[in-house]
Order: sequence, then structure tokens, then C-alpha cells
Amino acid sequence: MRANKDKNGQTIVGIPNEWYRKATPDRLTDDYKTLSLAEHIIDEWGEVVPPVYDPLTQTISELPDLDATDGKWKYTITNKPQSQIDAETDQREDEEASALEMQHEQSGIDMYHDIRKRIRLLKTKGQLTPTQYDLIRRNLRPAILPLVNGDFDIAKEFLDGLPIPPVGILRTILNTVKSMVDNYMTTEYSRQNPT
Repeated sequence: MRANKDKNGQTIVGIPNEWYRKATPDRLTDDYKTLSLAEHIIDEWGEVVPPVYDPLTQTISELPDLDATDGKWKYTITNKPQSQIDAETDQREDEEASALEMQHEQSGIDMYHDIRKRIRLLKTKGQLTPTQYDLIRRNLRPAILPLVNGDFDIAKEFLDGLPIPPVGILRTILNTVKSMVDNYMTTEYSRQNPT
């Protein structure tokens, strides 16, 4: 990338299609961009040095300035005040926490609907009696409702408080649902929400 100052003293980064050349300052040269590098150097187009800086603690100038010592265009690097660094860090952490909360909520919604779909399928296939289905609606459904808000820990607490049926499909369903919540808590929730 190259830069130069135009007739009005404005810094231009990137060689344009039209330019007033040093040799012909009163006339625009069309297709200037297509001229050779040697021609551009004659017109004092200098190399732009890519800035090396830490965007968390420093800023760079909008446009580079010509360094008279080496003829290269360089960006000015400035340290951010600590108050700005702190404010940006807080904002970043808030955004990350909000994104994580939304991720848990969406995962909880997906899991809630998946569980309900599986149970409806069992009912449709005749693997659940109306009485069993009613028990699930009255007991299991309220226990998994916190998943809709991404509250896996509350759902786990409610599920752990449910009586475990001695045998049969109700026991299998409860163990499957508990396992789904436990697995999420073990892998995602606890990893991202250390206590």
C-alpha cells in the first residue's frame, strides 16, 4: 500500500485512478493507477508501513503521516488511558456474558422442546398410557420448564427432587432427561460458569 498528499494537502492512502502528477500539476492523469511503481515513486508515493500495535491498549491514527527520516508513511500509535481500557474491558466482558447467557437459553429451549417432542412421540406410538402421560405433564414438565430460561442448574435441582419410579418407561424417561441435563451441565454450563 502507498500513500501521498494531494494538491490540497490531504493524505491519500491507496493509489487513485486519477492524479495530478508532479510533471503536469495542472492536468489530471487518467488511469494513474495503471502506471508503473517507478512513476508513482517519482510522484512521491511512499510505502505505508502496517502498524504493529495492541488494539486492547493502543489506538492508531486514522491516516498515516510521512516520516521524513525514511520516506515511509507511518501510523501514529497512542496508548489508551487506563479509564478507557477499563471501560472497554467491562463492555467486552458484559457482551461475552450476555452472549453466553443467550447460548445457554437457546440450548435450554432446544433441550426442552426435544424432551417434549420425544415424550409426545412415545404417547403417539402408544408406549405411554394416558395416566403415564398425565404424570409426566404434572411432574416432569414443571421440573424442566427452567430450561427455557437457560437455567440448567435449577432444572437439575428440580429433577433431582422428583421421586424415581421403581421400574418401567417412566423411570427410563426420567433418567434420560436427568442425563441430558447433567451432561450439559458437566460439559458446557460448568465449564463456562465456574463456581
